[in-house]
Amino acid sequence: MKKLIFAVPFLVLAACETTMEADSSGGPAPAVADGGDLNGTYDPSVTTAEQVKEAVRAQCASGSIKHYVEGPGDGGMMVYTARCV
Repeated sequence: MKKLIFAVPFLVLAACETTMEADSSGGPAPAVADGGDLNGTYDPSVTTAEQVKEAVRAQCASGSIKHYVEGPGDGGMMVYTARCV
C-alpha cells in the first residue's frame, strides 16, 4: 500500500501537460496555467518549497492554493504541480 501512495503524486505530475522550467537562477519561472494546473521544476539547493508556493499563489486569481504536490525530478531538481482555489 505504501508503494501505491508514494506513486500517486508522480502519476498526477505525469498527467500534467504544461511544464514550467526553473529559471537560470534555479528558482521557479513564471507559472503557466493549463486546465487549472500550475506545474514545473525548481532547484531545491537555491529555492524552497515555500518560495515556490508563494510564486504559485501570486499566479492564482484567488491568491490561494487548493492542492500542491512535489517530488524528485531529473538532475536533482524537484517537480511540482499545484491547483488554485
